[in-house]
Amino acid sequence: MSDNSRTEGEILQTEASLTAKISGNMITIARLNCSSNKDKIINACRPNIRISTVRDYRDRYILFILQKEAMRECPGFRELKDGEAAKIIWIKSEKRWIPIGYYIFSRRCTRKIPHSDRPIIYPMTLHQIFVLQAFRGLGLGTMMLRNFIAQGNKRTVWIESPFDVTKHILTKLGYAETNEPYELWQMMEGLTKWEKVSSCSAKKLRMARETTGVERCHISRSREEYVIAGI
Repeated sequence: MSDNSRTEGEILQTEASLTAKISGNMITIARLNCSSNKDKIINACRPNIRISTVRDYRDRYILFILQKEAMRECPGFRELKDGEAAKIIWIKSEKRWIPIGYYIFSRRCTRKIPHSDRPIIYPMTLHQIFVLQAFRGLGLGTMMLRNFIAQGNKRTVWIESPFDVTKHILTKLGYAETNEPYELWQMMEGLTKWEKVSSCSAKKLRMARETTGVERCHISRSREEYVIAGI
């Protein structure tokens, strides 16, 4: 039976069942988050992690619930658009699979966008990546980034408006943002281009950014001291 032939009652009943299931998973996640043995529990589950493509309405509904959590934390996040794809990362706990994060991306295509008067070749781009708070710091974001990179040209990666944590992972994976100037439509779309560099260059870039971060911290601290002193 196709999704179109399902009655409204059947769809609502299925959604209610999914909501109950996901709510149960969220309770499990909350318990893990409060548990003093959280790391031990999660590390025991680490081999039982999988990443799957969002394919049907069940997957889309689970993605919708995860995105509600993401948008609650970061209002700048948005829902899945037409033409985009998504993947969900799952962890197996107590004999059931729990959705704990996702990423949204678009494949390379030709499209018309508001910021260009001609069709452009839109690169394969990562638009969003999110991991539930209880499962952060365990390398799951890195796992999803590796999964995304493996689908396209591994030498060049396009990311939309990456957060600092995403930039850190990319640097750790040996990528650096290009020095090439962006086209206007790329800037308007918030795209950033990252290229694979040698391990030696990546180390130098990482050290340079850490040094810059320390300098900025000292500058900010000095400004605060000036303000306190009334200067």
